[in-house]
Amino acid sequence: MPVDGGHLWADDTGGDGPVLVLLHPGWGDSSIWLPVLERLPPHYRVIRYDTRGFGNSPAPAAPFSQVDDLAAVLDNRDIDLAILAGHSGGGGTAIGLALADPARVRGLLLLVPGVPDYPRPPDDPYSRQSTSSTRPGIGRGSPNLACAPGPPPGATRPRKLGSAGGRGLLPGR
Repeated sequence: MPVDGGHLWADDTGGDGPVLVLLHPGWGDSSIWLPVLERLPPHYRVIRYDTRGFGNSPAPAAPFSQVDDLAAVLDNRDIDLAILAGHSGGGGTAIGLALADPARVRGLLLLVPGVPDYPRPPDDPYSRQSTSSTRPGIGRGSPNLACAPGPPPGATRPRKLGSAGGRGLLPGR
């Protein structure tokens, strides 16, 4: 399907049920969702697509926005409201659309989401500056962060924010 400055491969199960969009991580393609597709209730309309340069989508030919591409997929399929399930970088894209256009997002299912441009405080105990890499742009005082091996001694655990109350995470489950 065409998007501003490029093309995306997309798969749509069709139907008129609640729309669920599956957003893959930045290290894979939409095929990671194949085992999930087999287990979803049939009344969902499921859309997945390969972001630029992954799977069946060609590499980007110009600068682009993942959030704009997600909005373009929804527009192309005439979808006004969707549940977004995102893994890693796909989770960051889902969060981005939820912040930019909350009226289009019925719900979020985030699996270890990557949150681009998150302003981490310098004393964040769960991240540290990476200074050991020799790859250009990584380490040597750059702002790229690497995960610490675990919480530092004496760190408190985050409080539990709540649960689904025994209900499934997706509406209608």
